[in-house]
Order: sequence, then C-alpha cells, then structure tokens
Amino acid sequence: MSLPNQFAEGRHRQPIPRVGAGLALLGAGRALPLTLFAAYAILANGETPFPILHGARDVTDRIGAILVAAGESSRMGGLDKVFAPLLGKPLVAHSLDALAAVPGLTEAVLVLSAGALDRGRRLLADGPWPASWRACEGGPRRQDSVRRGLEAMGEVDWVVVHDAARPCAEAGLVAAVLDAARETGAAVAAVRVTDTIKVVDAGGTVVETLDRERLWAVQTPQAFRRDLLARAHAGGGADATDDAALVERLGHPVRVAPGAASNLKVTTPTDLVLVEAILRAERALHPGAGGATSAPP
Repeated sequence: MSLPNQFAEGRHRQPIPRVGAGLALLGAGRALPLTLFAAYAILANGETPFPILHGARDVTDRIGAILVAAGESSRMGGLDKVFAPLLGKPLVAHSLDALAAVPGLTEAVLVLSAGALDRGRRLLADGPWPASWRACEGGPRRQDSVRRGLEAMGEVDWVVVHDAARPCAEAGLVAAVLDAARETGAAVAAVRVTDTIKVVDAGGTVVETLDRERLWAVQTPQAFRRDLLARAHAGGGADATDDAALVERLGHPVRVAPGAASNLKVTTPTDLVLVEAILRAERALHPGAGGATSAPP
C-alpha cells in the first residue's frame, strides 16, 4: 500500500491545544481522572487525530456504509460490547452518529449476530438515523458478515466498512478515507507502528526484527467502490482480517489515509474505560461536537 500525497504533506490535520490547554477547559480546582488525562495525552499531541472534511468527492456519488457488529465479544467477560453503555447510549450508536454526519452517506446496514438482531432493529427504529437504515444478520466470519451487509444494501457507488467496536471514529475520518479511495477505488485508515515488531517462532525465539518504517497499523473505516468490494467478496476464499486484504488478493492497489491513535478498538472491558475517556476529552476540547443523540434501547 502506498501513501496519498495529502498524507505526506499533512493536509488532513489541524493544530489543537496541547495537554495544558486542554486541561484548562476543565476549570480550576477540578480533579482530572487518570484515564481522562491519558485521553488528553492521545488527543492533544499537537495535531487533531480526526481529518477535516474537504469535499474532494463528486457530490453525485451515492455512499453507503456497512457497520460490522456481529462478533462474539468473547473477551468482554460476558458483556455484549455492541450495546455496552457508553456516555449515555449504546456503543454502536456512536458509530451510527458518525456515519450519519458524513456528507452524501445515505445508506447504512448494521450487521449483527442472530441474538442481537431484534435489539439492533429496535435501536434503529427508535433512534435519530434515516428510516432507510436497516439491520441484517451476520455470518460465521467477519468477511461473511460484510458480504451479507453488501447484499442487503441498496444502490450505491461507494461502500464504507467500519467496525462498530471503534466508537471514536468521527465523520471527518470517514470522509478522508472516502477521498483517498477516489484515487484507486480502495483506501484504509492507518497509523504508523511505533513499537518494535519482531517475528517469533513457535518456540518463542525471535526470528526477525521488521523495519517499522514500512509498517502501518490498519484500522477502519475502509472505503471501496461497490463493484470492487463485491468482486473481492465473491470468491469467498481464505480468512481475511479486513476487507482490504480481500481487495489486495485481486492485485488491486489500496491507498492509505491518515488514521488516529484515538481510534481504538474495544476488545476488553478495559478498552471501554479508555474509549469513554477519549470521547469525554474530545467533547471537552470541542464542545457541541458530540453528534446526534440516541437513548439506550
């Protein structure tokens, strides 16, 4: 995957106050929880983690989204993370709100496990999102769930695929990934790897240390031309951890758009604490930017 020019030039990012300025927003004499401090450290690093909207797409493009939420939440200690309470609404509602704020995005399919399907349909019916948005049952693998979401979607030109377990992604990030996808038909959000990555054999011995200058941690949202995504999913095939991998198997280039360190994926109960702190910090730094409101189902 190669980088778009706008990423190399840093045009997606804007300066924001550093940690000290962010703390001042809380008011004198108020205590700052450690998790909230950590969230400010992620957000207030001299750049906003969420790319700005800059409207490079054709205004006639029809855009849809598949919100993948059919996982088993096996590491959540019995809690269904999709509907875990997060700042007064279910975790999945944060992603629905972000998608609803993306210009031109009119279609969305929420893909859920069989046991959560009725609850998801009630959430969509009672929430502030377009009445055309729907829910469908997922499949045994993530890629099967995306394929079913694609089959349930109406007529669109572009498809955004996003994991509901990443509730901190905002509309600006989705729009930036869509803009990057215009270049080749496929794009992903990603951040540079900062840790040293080693290949280790089955016995626990280091085999190789990889050059991290070439390594990127890929996130969602990811965006694709609908016909390209459908072709990538048509053959089924070996397991893939994301949709970009399926597109890569076709020999098709995938672009990279700047992701965000704050775009965490919730896989454990501890992650819920972290994403809540990030969302609180973002609201404090940007009051009134919380998006639509939705009550728990």
